[in-house]
Amino acid sequence: MKYRIELRKSAEKALGKLDAKKRGYVYVKLLELGENPRDRKCEKLKGIEQGYRKVAWPYRILYTINDEHKIVDVYLIAHREEAYR
Repeated sequence: MKYRIELRKSAEKALGKLDAKKRGYVYVKLLELGENPRDRKCEKLKGIEQGYRKVAWPYRILYTINDEHKIVDVYLIAHREEAYR
């Protein structure tokens, strides 16, 4: 992996609440972030410096990138209806 993935407590808690199939799908997307956190499927968030979003249908993974330390900080994993509130 190029980048280390760090989950905040809120993201860990949300991931733990998902059933096994959905958790596995989100986990695969998290591994993709470790390889390339700025791939073409990720979108830059407006108003949040270094903030990005990755879609893991129907969930959203919101994160920031620290290039200096090679860390992807995942601060939210939520259903698409709740992710931007």
